[in-house]
Amino acid sequence: MAVTPGIENDENYDLAMAYIGWITSPGAQDAIADYQMNGEQLFFPEAISEEPDFQQYVPEGWQSDSASE
Repeated sequence: MAVTPGIENDENYDLAMAYIGWITSPGAQDAIADYQMNGEQLFFPEAISEEPDFQQYVPEGWQSDSASE
């Protein structure tokens, strides 16, 4: 989970965002979907869709500096 930069100074926001980008990438999502045990698919990833809703990850009431100009 990436924390809001500036609030948690000890956290590595860039690294967290790189991980989020990787885990939600098509290749990683395919690898997750292909993982099986005893021939049964265990995970059904939904990070990639035709109608992504990235706004769900933005904290309520948060606004970037560029949006407020």
